[in-house]
Amino acid sequence: MGTFGRLLVCACLWTPLSAQDVTKHDSSVIDSVIAAQLLPEVTTRLRSELPATVAWGGYLAQRYGLREAGPDLVAAWKRIRDWEQPDAQRSKLAVLDACVQLGVAMPPELLAGNLDHLHVPATILLARAGKDGGALLFDLFRQLDGNRESMVWLACGNLLAQLRPPGFFAAVLERHQMLLSVTVRPAKPIEASGILGLLGPGHVGIGPVAPAPATSLPPVPMYSLLDQPGLGDRVLASGAPSVYWRRSESPVGNPGDGENHVANPGLARWNWLRSPVQASRFNPSTSFEVRFTDADAYLQEVRSHADVLTNGFSELIGQLQKSGLLTAEEASAVKPSLLVLVDDQRGKDAAPLPEPPFPVAR
Repeated sequence: MGTFGRLLVCACLWTPLSAQDVTKHDSSVIDSVIAAQLLPEVTTRLRSELPATVAWGGYLAQRYGLREAGPDLVAAWKRIRDWEQPDAQRSKLAVLDACVQLGVAMPPELLAGNLDHLHVPATILLARAGKDGGALLFDLFRQLDGNRESMVWLACGNLLAQLRPPGFFAAVLERHQMLLSVTVRPAKPIEASGILGLLGPGHVGIGPVAPAPATSLPPVPMYSLLDQPGLGDRVLASGAPSVYWRRSESPVGNPGDGENHVANPGLARWNWLRSPVQASRFNPSTSFEVRFTDADAYLQEVRSHADVLTNGFSELIGQLQKSGLLTAEEASAVKPSLLVLVDDQRGKDAAPLPEPPFPVAR
């Protein structure tokens, strides 16, 4: 008989129920009775020095809704968060999972440090902490920004855009990129051999996790973040797009972060910058066509469209500063970053196009 089975049998022995009792008590009442009897067992397990035992304590606490175990869960996390022995990760995951499921408030400072493979439950707990969790959300955002722009990164950004901590909007602007797409056609129309191929959104998922060998550990709580919710998914961070979280259980498996990569991180950055000042009319990514007649006319056309983008960008920076979201020093340090994407449709024998005074991709 497994660990869970022994506990369940013990609970039933501690509180015998007659046939009449079973008839008049629904399953929720029976669960409550079992929970009351399990609380001492759970708190004892949470104080253990064995990772597997602690993991069972966390699992049973959330399984039976033992909110009374909240202080013991926080104390257990404080004690085990630096553990590195085998199965330590499972015990940490089980404790954080119980806090998420039971609505236990974890002091944000206890979530500082290395949280690899625990980012999702930790982010949920930090989100619930409101402004108190802002500093650590900002730290996590910076760790992932420009490196691992995952759904955790998107959730942190959405939350920070609402919390508006000092320095956040300046950090977003560090990686801004405006895009000007130019399709160049010959002066006299010819049959087009192709059209501009826009860079479609990519999506990188987490592959199947190899199952771990069967152990005496409890089921594994598996967290994932999504921008398209399903039935039962819960909102983690509202935004454009919003981020939702989902939890499931697996009999075996290795804890993972469920960190799918964001398809278009640039668009998310612009949404964070535009939404607070209602600057939705500013479009940082535009396209146009030009008939090539001579180099000067071509460059003038490119500069004209580029000026529209950079002027709009300058207005956005001014609005952010006026709203108190950028300091004067931060605003003056921002330089517009514009990439020109050129699709030359003039044919292979055409002379090379003159270079505009901006970075160019072809």
